[in-house]
Amino acid sequence: MDDTHAAASQSASQASWWAPNEDALTGLLNMGISRHAAEKALYFTGNMSADVAAEWVFEHLSEPDLHQPLMIPAAAAVPMMGRFQMPDLSYKMVFVVDASLGMGVGKTAAQVAHAAVGLYRTMISGEERQENMLVMWQELGETKVVLKCGSRAELLSLEERAKSINLPAYTVRDAGKTQIPAGSLTVLAIMGLVSEVDKVTGHLQLL
Repeated sequence: MDDTHAAASQSASQASWWAPNEDALTGLLNMGISRHAAEKALYFTGNMSADVAAEWVFEHLSEPDLHQPLMIPAAAAVPMMGRFQMPDLSYKMVFVVDASLGMGVGKTAAQVAHAAVGLYRTMISGEERQENMLVMWQELGETKVVLKCGSRAELLSLEERAKSINLPAYTVRDAGKTQIPAGSLTVLAIMGLVSEVDKVTGHLQLL
């Protein structure tokens, strides 16, 4: 079998189980990204978003085979090609409530809502990487988890840990109008890859 026929056979095999998101592909091509690089970026970022795929391209500009055709191993259970591997793209937003404050159910719900809005606003006004993270989180179901910690000191320690590994974080400081003293730190919100967030909060229990 000659090389042309082999390539055509592999392309046909690939097409039978994977095809690029056409809207996202068009968006990438309109950005001036080559078709091969665009298809490769969509494949390795879950075929979800032109914005996230474009970021992947910019991060891999130095790769010599970036503009070569996407070659998917026929027997691959996990998409992989050379140095490129499909990342874990599961994101979640976690809320850690300081249970020592003894807030009621309604108060706690309001504070978690403040944390969600605060973190979201911080991320959309921040760097492009954080905006792309939000896009992926939204595309994959907007997972949210509410946990608890035992003290203000623990909450601050968790916030410091999150920021040390570059995870977006936002802490709610209560105005003190109901139930708890003014300035109380009620909820810490953290966003990121599940594997990264779990490094900070994986030991905590659900509220």
